[in-house]
Amino acid sequence: MDDRGHGWIIFAAVVLGVAGIMRILDSIWAFRYHGTLPQNLENAIYGTSLKTYGWIWLIVGIVLILAGIAVIRDRRSPVG
Repeated sequence: MDDRGHGWIIFAAVVLGVAGIMRILDSIWAFRYHGTLPQNLENAIYGTSLKTYGWIWLIVGIVLILAGIAVIRDRRSPVG
């Protein structure tokens, strides 16, 4: 089996996983934040509640972590 690019695949999976964890931490922050909202959130696309953004960040974080897992699992299957 050809192992060329193995390191890059591992790198991509780790980056996806770390990005997912960071988004989940962002969502936890958004859910727990009780201070004043930033002024630029008044005209926000998804509403003026940080809870909405918390749910979006949580979903994106889960998708990123699942993508990282899929990249690791897919490296075992031969390409072409």
